[in-house]
Amino acid sequence: MRKIMLLVMILITVFAGCSKNSDDVLYSNKAPEYTFFKALADSVPVMNPDKKVVLVKLDCGNITNFDIMPEFYRAVNGQLDLNEIPARHIKNYITQIALSLADRNMFMDDANVAGIVVADEDVEYELEQIWSNPRFGGSEDAFRDYVESQGFTMDLVREDIRNGLIFQSYLENVIDPGIDVSEDLLRRAYKEPVSASVRHILLATQGQNEEQRAETRAKMEGILKRARSGEDFAKLAREYTEDPGSKENGGLYENFSKGQMVPEFDYAAFSAPVGSITDIVETQFGYHIIKIIERKSETRPYEEVRDSLRENQLLSLRNAAIEQRIEELKSKYNYNDETLMEM
Repeated sequence: MRKIMLLVMILITVFAGCSKNSDDVLYSNKAPEYTFFKALADSVPVMNPDKKVVLVKLDCGNITNFDIMPEFYRAVNGQLDLNEIPARHIKNYITQIALSLADRNMFMDDANVAGIVVADEDVEYELEQIWSNPRFGGSEDAFRDYVESQGFTMDLVREDIRNGLIFQSYLENVIDPGIDVSEDLLRRAYKEPVSASVRHILLATQGQNEEQRAETRAKMEGILKRARSGEDFAKLAREYTEDPGSKENGGLYENFSKGQMVPEFDYAAFSAPVGSITDIVETQFGYHIIKIIERKSETRPYEEVRDSLRENQLLSLRNAAIEQRIEELKSKYNYNDETLMEM
């Protein structure tokens, strides 16, 4: 869950971000993807491959179910046991993809307004760094074969790389100038705990309506009561948590730095007393309860860790700035995700 919870702007990386054009017909009725989504539509109607549905309305480019389908199909490798995975978990994942794509559209358009462009030679340089990886034997042809085996083209890969570079430039030129990592801030950060270890339980709420969220919260209140009465927290996490990244470890996340998690989770992890179990913490992912296992303070000299302190503080402040910018862009682009939330 750590990677999921990092509040950096999620630009889908190579392959994951290369989606096909959302025409009125995405797949032929003989394609395996069509058969897959036709079956899935029985549980999640919005994934019907016969009908394009706008999930998130944006002045800079709507997000439709057709935009979601290629990424979803790749993520499950065209296989999904609908008897084993509840429909609400599927809806949660669809919601994550849709929201990420909506954020991407807003940031890309805002970057364009800001005049941010990326030179072709920079794209080619990054592309070379990818295909020269030992995974592909340092061969551009081997990489091209892999790309095409995934149903993509090198042009789509180049487009994805360009988007990633644009976003990085956007961070550096639009977001970062408003961030002040002062010496005083670094000195104060040096005195604070540098890492925390916790166990947590997540009940996801993405894609739920108000009634469903109320039911989820009531369920979490019951789990919280059991945890505070002395039941084994790790055992409860293995049974109930909907965070696949920590479920098998009893909800454990060890030695993560301050600012590495989403703000609400981060605040609880670094402020609640060690050994305590927090009240219900709500984040963009759902409802959490968190047991604070340990916090560690810095033992190295300040000058030795100053650079890493600055990196951590920049990440934390950048995450907060990104979150604020997203809210501003939602207003600017008349963001409306009612259809997605009612899915």
